[in-house]
Amino acid sequence: MNMFKIMIDTQLTLLKTLIDSLINWKIRSTLFHLKSEGN
Repeated sequence: MNMFKIMIDTQLTLLKTLIDSLINWKIRSTLFHLKSEGN
């Protein structure tokens, strides 16, 4: 049971990390796009 909980916690952490990096990438590409259009 404890092993199962650890596995789920690990997967949730990985998922959160993945989502965070996707959001950061989206923000960066959007800002870059806006900056390119500004010039």
